[in-house]
Amino acid sequence: MVREKRPDQLLSYLTDGESFPSVVFFYGPDAYTRNHLISEVIDIYLPNEKDRVFGLADYEAPEVDPSHLLGALKTIPFGLPRKIMVLRRFELAATAVKKGEKAKDGGNKGLTPIEESLMRYFRHPSRNTLLLISSALEIKKNHSFTRAFPEDTILVPCMGLKGRDIFLFVRERLKELGKVASNSWIEQFVEICGGDAQRLSSEMEKVALFSGARRELHEDDLTIISPGEFSRDAFALLDAVASGKSAVAIEILREIMGTGEHPLRILSLILWHYRLMVKAQRLKELGDAGKNVRIHPSRFVTQKVMRHAKVLSREKIVKAFDLLRETDLRLKGSRLPDSQIMESLIYALSGQSLRRA
Repeated sequence: MVREKRPDQLLSYLTDGESFPSVVFFYGPDAYTRNHLISEVIDIYLPNEKDRVFGLADYEAPEVDPSHLLGALKTIPFGLPRKIMVLRRFELAATAVKKGEKAKDGGNKGLTPIEESLMRYFRHPSRNTLLLISSALEIKKNHSFTRAFPEDTILVPCMGLKGRDIFLFVRERLKELGKVASNSWIEQFVEICGGDAQRLSSEMEKVALFSGARRELHEDDLTIISPGEFSRDAFALLDAVASGKSAVAIEILREIMGTGEHPLRILSLILWHYRLMVKAQRLKELGDAGKNVRIHPSRFVTQKVMRHAKVLSREKIVKAFDLLRETDLRLKGSRLPDSQIMESLIYALSGQSLRRA
């Protein structure tokens, strides 16, 4: 009987189970989770690197020859009790996955050569081979290809992190990196990065390198994080604020929020930028002692920060932090519309830049 297991259930199920499944099918848009789980499964069954020379094969579905794939699946592993075959990017070579409007159609629409080869293999799968299939798109569960899966197949939906799972993912990943952080630090980190697991993991690795041997992460470690997907709009907003152009800044803010961007994330990016401005001012005060310290790995970000830091005095930046803190509380506890709260903040920050202290 085909089973479905959540990503957090798969490894313990395979470790505790006595049987060696024929197929594990990973599907969904979360590429990080799919790739991570594939690596973990390989570690379970082929823990020794030298065994992977003959015991592991990795293919791209659009590029592999179907007949070669079928032959490789049936070949007995050389000198090993079992082998693992990985078939990636399956969505690019299959009709059994949901693609837009076609997702409503349960028909076969013709099988591709690779699907036909795999269906022949599914009738009599090798007991010594584990086939790991990875697809960025969800499968059609009433498709003939899906119905042909061997009875011991495991389906693993990798649909992305949501809600509390994002927080737990960050905390666990930091633990793996030998780091700890407060709940507020993690919340701030998530608000800046968003919920994409790959981006979260990459930024955590960057933070881990930035913090060095220190185990506990501080607020200053957030300055190394790169702005998210709407970075260009964010810097246009910050440019307008720094220039005292409140009307332009509010118009840009409305455009950003109109895309569905969460106001707390916009707030986090503004806070991140102001922290970098404080860092730039401190380094300037240090003179030669601070000339080798980088404000940010990105030259683009550094130039923006330095230009904006020249506009505001330390006193005004301190007042800005008070405004940001107040806005955070209002977004989380006020009944006022988020748009009104954010526009009030932008108007106040822009006003600070109208006259240099």
